[in-house]
Amino acid sequence: LEGTTAQVEMTDLERHDGKFVIVPTRPTGTPEHLTVAGSWPHDGPCRPDEVALLLIDFQSDFIDADGYLAKVGGDIKPAQEVVMKVKPILEAARSAGVRVFHTREGHRPSLADLSKYKKWRSQRAGAEVGASSETGSMFLVRGSPGWDITPKLAPIEGEEVIDGPGYDKFMHTDLEHCLRCAGVKYLIVAGLTTEVCVSSTIRGATERGFECLLVTDGTAATEQNHHRTHIDTMLVEGGIFGSVADSHRVLVAFGSMGSQVSAESQVSRDAIESREELIRAVDEVCKIMPKFVESILLEQIRDTLKNQIRELRELDLERSEV
Repeated sequence: LEGTTAQVEMTDLERHDGKFVIVPTRPTGTPEHLTVAGSWPHDGPCRPDEVALLLIDFQSDFIDADGYLAKVGGDIKPAQEVVMKVKPILEAARSAGVRVFHTREGHRPSLADLSKYKKWRSQRAGAEVGASSETGSMFLVRGSPGWDITPKLAPIEGEEVIDGPGYDKFMHTDLEHCLRCAGVKYLIVAGLTTEVCVSSTIRGATERGFECLLVTDGTAATEQNHHRTHIDTMLVEGGIFGSVADSHRVLVAFGSMGSQVSAESQVSRDAIESREELIRAVDEVCKIMPKFVESILLEQIRDTLKNQIRELRELDLERSEV
């Protein structure tokens, strides 16, 4: 259903033997000539390890009342609401085995990487980069409290955080290199703000050959018309910068993979328990069998079972770390 969050039934379109696709959502009010593809990515179902969730600049400076965005006149309420939409997506991505990358916009404490124009422009807007807020945090400066990611979306161990001074997160960072090394081809993007860092990064990703999907209610702009304009721009020429879907559709797709990962882990646990039970049975037999029989036969059985248990535990650990 267009522009709604109505329950979407699981179909073969969302899961294909360990792979998934996302059904794009055409936002209500989108001009008729702008359309979304039937599924994302365009070339069919993808594996979770081919996809990354890219969370752009969910920093206190763009969310809190004392932060940079509020001081330049931006409405922070939409940003705060977006955080609550993105939190379940982040949790679902982790459960589904989808890699997560976080970004932070910030400058060196020396401001050696701050251009004269950006310094002048931010001062003119009312929150000069490097200036102190009312609580003592320095706007968009690395190491300051406002520069860090909001606790609700804080990275966990194994999730990369990409720091850079610019709007396009591929510029002056190693984001592209990290994505290539991880084998990522597709990006699901959410973040702040739609018209600046999100838009710039999606364009940069597209130029580098990554296929993007923007979570429409997982991003916010300083003004609603800016948000809608960027979404419309993404969809021109058949999706020049990728596709769009609401958070519900993303959760449906991630949920299908999360269920599969959980099922696979349960199979491993059941197999481990059955082998541990066999080892206990072997130990009982050893108590009544002659020593030479135990050393020749039962020890071999025990060792085989222990090796299988070790391999199953390693496999389960790999699934949890993907």
